[in-house]
Amino acid sequence: MQNQRDGGRARLWRGLKVYVESRPFVRRPRGPRTLPSFSRLEELYAYTLGLVARGDPAALAIEMPPGGWYGRTTAVLLREMLLERGTLDAVTALIVKGLDHPNAKVRYECAHLLDSFGDDRCVQTLTRLLEDPVPRVRAIALHALVCDTCKLTPLQSRPDLLPLTIDWARNDPHRRVKQEAMRVLAESNRPEAITALRALGVRPRASPVRRTIARRFPAARGTPQPAG
Repeated sequence: MQNQRDGGRARLWRGLKVYVESRPFVRRPRGPRTLPSFSRLEELYAYTLGLVARGDPAALAIEMPPGGWYGRTTAVLLREMLLERGTLDAVTALIVKGLDHPNAKVRYECAHLLDSFGDDRCVQTLTRLLEDPVPRVRAIALHALVCDTCKLTPLQSRPDLLPLTIDWARNDPHRRVKQEAMRVLAESNRPEAITALRALGVRPRASPVRRTIARRFPAARGTPQPAG
């Protein structure tokens, strides 16, 4: 009996190990929301310029910076420092380079960074990511293209994305893609978007929209995402 229990634990451990090691994405822990010290910003600034000098977008996307991950507040302040000192363009160019990286995690994280650091030079490559084989990458590419809340200046308008967004909301089998498409439709004032939401059973002005969409489509899962 003891041998059977030990064998069961061993099989369970092996299964968990395989699952963890095979996951294409690891959720990045949230950083603090408090204001950083100036010395902390200077440290991150120097670190970021060092990555630009290396020309490696993977390091910028997935390597932990000195002192650990930082939150949105620090990211905004760092962006302002880069802009003020004339080095923001070089950082954005490196992030855009990462959109073509063979590793899906790097593509995802770089597209995520462009939600804050993006400008019109990233539009063409982000548009290509809408056909990425990894659902999470497609979802974040759509978000980075249409969300202007966190950007310094809005990207060029993309009304041509509305038919694709409606199709994703109606037909995409992956929950992450479907929910992102629903969020985009919920923030649109276009009549086609409102009609599509109503057809899907979501009130266009429901508050909060994210939780409404999550409840309406909790199990729209697709096949496992391929590794990068």
